[in-house]
Amino acid sequence: NHPHILRLFEAGAVTLPDGQVQYFIATEYLADGSLADLLTRSGGRLGEVHVLTLALAIAEALAYAHEHGVIHRDLKPSNILMRGQGSAILADFGIARSLTEQTITQGNRVMGTLAYMSPEQTLGDRSMVGRGSDIYSFGVMLYEMLSGYQPRTNPHLPDLVVVQMIQQQPFPSLREKAPHVSAELAQVVQRCLQPNRAQRYSTMQEVFNDLRRIAARQGVALPSTPTPRQAVPPPSNTSWLLIAGLVGGGVLLLLVILLFVVLGTAG
Repeated sequence: NHPHILRLFEAGAVTLPDGQVQYFIATEYLADGSLADLLTRSGGRLGEVHVLTLALAIAEALAYAHEHGVIHRDLKPSNILMRGQGSAILADFGIARSLTEQTITQGNRVMGTLAYMSPEQTLGDRSMVGRGSDIYSFGVMLYEMLSGYQPRTNPHLPDLVVVQMIQQQPFPSLREKAPHVSAELAQVVQRCLQPNRAQRYSTMQEVFNDLRRIAARQGVALPSTPTPRQAVPPPSNTSWLLIAGLVGGGVLLLLVILLFVVLGTAG
């Protein structure tokens, strides 16, 4: 339950007429597309101020998830939905994993979208995939948003080649590809993208704090935090009694009026 995480209304299962069970998740609907759509419309990259605004929202949402013991494992622009053009919503926790539960996925399988994976995530050992992997994927998104450069998304590259790139070819310096980006923001991105987990940020909260300081120095307005919609609680027993009393009193008053009308007519 966070303003920058897609709201879940209901989840469950229904039995179809043929006896099959259909599982469902009902979420809020956002009609403004994804970050991937926004990048396509913008020629592949965004201005630094725009990136900072979106990155703060994503980092805050991801820090919240991590604090509650959940890692996303599939951060990418198509899983960031837009509310308008300036508010980012983290979505699609379909392969998320609890840091305390070890039974959500079975076996050593590579889970996620290859082009945005951390080096350790490509190994398929889920015990190695933690908060640091999300931090790396977040860095890849920032790099792409600022520079328009993401060689690992080339559809013509075999998966094995992409894996080798991730494990052996770190991203070039951000300012090499995007000289217009401020040195302090480039430093944050570069730290997120360290191949060695120990050299990355320890937590997403630290990433968020650094981004917030950069935004404040640049005069960027922090994104407004929308208030989550509150569900309307069902009436309590006392409320039902009050409603029943009001209805009953109204009916009694109506009967009295009708009685007077009848007696007056008869007289």
